[in-house]
Amino acid sequence: MRIHSNVGAILASFVALSFAFAPSTRLGAQTKQKTIFVGHGVDLESLNPYWHNTTANYAVWRHFLEPLAEYDFAKRKYVGVLAESWSGSEKGWTFKLHRNVKFHSGAEMTATDVIYSLKRSMDPKLSRQVNLARIIQSMQAPDPYTVTITTTKPVVSLLEYLDNTYILSEAAAKESGDEATLGKKPVGTGPFKFVEWVRGERVVAEKNPQYWRGAPKIDRIIWKPVAEDAARMALLESGQADLIANVPPHETDRLKANSTVRLEEVRSARIIFLLLDPAHKPLDNKLVRQAIHFAIDKDALVKYVLDGKAYRLDGMLGPHGFGEDPSFKPYSCYNPQKAKELLAAAGFGTGFEIDFYTSTGRYTKDREVAQAIAGQLAKVGIKTRFHTPEWGIFNDLHRSGKCPICFRGRGTVVDPDDFFNEYFESGVSKRTSYSNPKFDRLLQQQRQIFDLEKREPILQAAIKILLDDTPIVPLYNPIDIYAAKRRLVWKPSTKDYINVAEADVAEK
Repeated sequence: MRIHSNVGAILASFVALSFAFAPSTRLGAQTKQKTIFVGHGVDLESLNPYWHNTTANYAVWRHFLEPLAEYDFAKRKYVGVLAESWSGSEKGWTFKLHRNVKFHSGAEMTATDVIYSLKRSMDPKLSRQVNLARIIQSMQAPDPYTVTITTTKPVVSLLEYLDNTYILSEAAAKESGDEATLGKKPVGTGPFKFVEWVRGERVVAEKNPQYWRGAPKIDRIIWKPVAEDAARMALLESGQADLIANVPPHETDRLKANSTVRLEEVRSARIIFLLLDPAHKPLDNKLVRQAIHFAIDKDALVKYVLDGKAYRLDGMLGPHGFGEDPSFKPYSCYNPQKAKELLAAAGFGTGFEIDFYTSTGRYTKDREVAQAIAGQLAKVGIKTRFHTPEWGIFNDLHRSGKCPICFRGRGTVVDPDDFFNEYFESGVSKRTSYSNPKFDRLLQQQRQIFDLEKREPILQAAIKILLDDTPIVPLYNPIDIYAAKRRLVWKPSTKDYINVAEADVAEK
């Protein structure tokens, strides 16, 4: 059968990798070097850290590239990475950099590299992460370890925008041979150095022994993209992978019985949702979009498709998100009769047919959940043409606004300003044509308020508009399930991706 042949091919490729990287060894063998094989759902899309903005890319990039600051879920606040400290006001922000931070090339990181990196992230010829271009007016380096940013308007959420904006070596980027793609070797400050990327096969990184925070304990990481759940499971159980993501919930009991494997679970800050693009009729009709929301039985999705491994969303974000009003639940009940009434009021009492796109292997049981949703929509008369393109193609279609109904996720939504700007603020993105001037005004207003107590009710009002207009149907926060070899010392993060920079292999 097809699945079995895929599993065999992937197993063979991992065996080949084991020999190819000798004397580096897989976890558990008694040699000097420690190599971790990670099986995840989708491949890296680019070596340019600004050309894509999906968590699947950040999961790999973050090992050899670093941002100024990032959100720490354990501490429930932003913490410095390359930035030692910062201050923000209505006029702008100032960042003080750590000294003696070295790039993999050996050169010291300075404010010049930070400004170069932020500027290229704002350049549409070099980046798809151009959100900063709308809020940064100018940048200066008063000294080698200070960066001052003047914003076009006050931006309280700048740290959220910078969380995944990685800092590159300006000199190395310009010497790479192709500045747009960084040639074949991005140079950062991270705990691992990039070695190679073979598209569809593997990404390899090796330890940076001079890492400014202290050398990692693992010598080499090899990431293998494996879309099929059964294939990832087979890699782990055969000993060819040390850690896998997106374990199917129905397989957890079986894995618990395996003495060589352990499971790790964590509630993710990622939101899984449907995007309903008003550019595609009849989704331009608000009543139709609301009908779709009432037609979806979220409890059934969680219980029967995900085996209870998710938390349904009645609001927008879940408990990790700032601005969530837990008392506002306009779609708390599954109501297919209400959905039919809304469709009839919109002039579609006999239903309609529409295209529905989903990823495969990116999120836990993404295709199965989307198929279940398609079945629920069919019960109220909405027939879907179901599409499951490869991840890179899916993302390109999504970004260009060619997916009428789109099943997808957004990782690590803490401060939702960046997310709302990217998806729902008028004229910002082609992902959706949604536009509401009142929502835009509220979003822009809350962005300028540095007093959180005053900011929160304005953000809540914007979220209420979004839920009522329904260009998005929030579905659930997933429980991320990982499976690892027992000797791998590693814990998952709420932050939606595998980070093994601090992992180790325990002694027998």
